Amino acid sequence: MAGKIEIRGASGLGDAIYVYPVAKYYRDLGNQVIVRTKFPDVYKDLDVQTVKFFKIPKADITASYSNRKSQKTNQYQDVILNCKMPIDTPFLIDWKVDDEALVAKIKKMAKGRKILVISMPHQPFDRPDRYGDALRPNFENLQIAIDYLKQKNWFVIQIGKGGCFQNLSNIDLKKQNLTSVKGLMDICSIADGFAGQVGFIVPIAEAFNKPLFALFSKAGLRSSDKFIPAITGEKILSRDSSVYAIDSEPKERIHKVMSRVFK
Repeated sequence: MAGKIEIRGASGLGDAIYVYPVAKYYRDLGNQVIVRTKFPDVYKDLDVQTVKFFKIPKADITASYSNRKSQKTNQYQDVILNCKMPIDTPFLIDWKVDDEALVAKIKKMAKGRKILVISMPHQPFDRPDRYGDALRPNFENLQIAIDYLKQKNWFVIQIGKGGCFQNLSNIDLKKQNLTSVKGLMDICSIADGFAGQVGFIVPIAEAFNKPLFALFSKAGLRSSDKFIPAITGEKILSRDSSVYAIDSEPKERIHKVMSRVFK
């Protein structure tokens, strides 16, 4: 029976993307849906109510995945199963461009070229205690991936927020720290592909159903921490159009992986 349902995920931008299909599913069942979030703009085109993010008291539905790290499912499936939804619920976001002028300007700059959106190299989790350092990859293989697509005449845009951990070359347009969440989503909505370290770029790419190259850290996979080694390509990625590599792999391997989904 339909009613009022409060939903929350974890607090990050990527987490807000994972919550989107959950909110849509329960809204489509006729419920009045309230989403606790730090990123209300993600839901601007969805007929749901948003309120400030908070954990306590517990929400009716918690769109989490951290309790299923050892399960043979991917991260999106973990969210869906925790929310008692059909396992085949599509991972899609409906997004209407907010800033038409921004999109038109970028398309003009791209001059018909395919657009690659990359996440700015950043500190994982952005915590003052530097937890997650092991997840930060050597970005050389991200540069190789960028260069591979530049040779194919792609137009590269860098997005993100906060401090840039490493400068990359062959970037056509740097928009990190220069857009709102709406602006960031507008840019992502016109992208032909995505690349970056594991983070918000993964669910955004997958929700827009576009090719993704995700870079993992060998140090993270070998970490003695209970949580960090569970962050693997098989666990995090949910689409056939998403591929990954580890930062210790050779250039030839990066090219081979990229060629699978970036046409």
